[in-house]
Amino acid sequence: MAEDPQGGGAGGLQHPVPSASHGSFPEYELPELHTRAFHVGAFGELWRGRLGTRDLSLSELQAAAQPADGGTSDNGLEDAAVAGDLGCSLEAAAELRVVCGVRKGLLDYREENITIDRACRQETFAYEMESHALGKKPENPEDMIEEGELILSVNILYPDLYKSAFFYFEGTFYNDKRYPECRDLSRTIIEWSESHDRGYGKFQTARMEDFTFNDLNVKLGFPYLYCHQGDCEHVVVITDIRLVHHDDCLDRTLYPLLTKKHWLWTRKCFVCKMYTA
Repeated sequence: MAEDPQGGGAGGLQHPVPSASHGSFPEYELPELHTRAFHVGAFGELWRGRLGTRDLSLSELQAAAQPADGGTSDNGLEDAAVAGDLGCSLEAAAELRVVCGVRKGLLDYREENITIDRACRQETFAYEMESHALGKKPENPEDMIEEGELILSVNILYPDLYKSAFFYFEGTFYNDKRYPECRDLSRTIIEWSESHDRGYGKFQTARMEDFTFNDLNVKLGFPYLYCHQGDCEHVVVITDIRLVHHDDCLDRTLYPLLTKKHWLWTRKCFVCKMYTA
């Protein structure tokens, strides 16, 4: 998707906006499978409106700042914030912190005491890919990601090899028209659907480069479609959405980041017999 949307796509399509059928936050449509369609940009606005400056800060110093009294005042501030968000008393918020603290203690104990003797080859390779851009900052300050930006985790099987392609999200085909040789691969599907009134409704088309994910209505965990090379189709699943953190890669020129590859593409080092070559 483009970084700076310029307007509607082909056929006068306007940017999708939240409606009665498209909410502003993700909620399960099928439990543990996928959410209902929600507007990504509206969800980001809700997040940014609810969180404070300290929560959105990408500064490591501000994010790591701790009170000088050993944490007592910090607990009080957290209890007050929780009480304000949930509409409960300070006593209830303090009790909730204690209950959650018990579970956190168990998880910390497990992390400290349960060890894995040796990571498998694929786990090691996945960690290498995820960490190669961890906390990386751009040399040009203009390429710095802004505080409160959203990061989506998208699972796409296999990369794009040729120019013509499209994504299909919620009734709209987003065609890649960045290059002169790009063709509208969705035209065949739309003509097939409309020629016999197959009950799919009227599909819409748009230029992929005119939209960002903030403009879309999507479902988390729901299988969408990516098509390239004429008829080579792949399932696309948006698995996660979150706000950017100061430990993330903050150089917007490096996005989209490739964090995982198909395990068949890895090759073990012939020297150490553990890491990928």
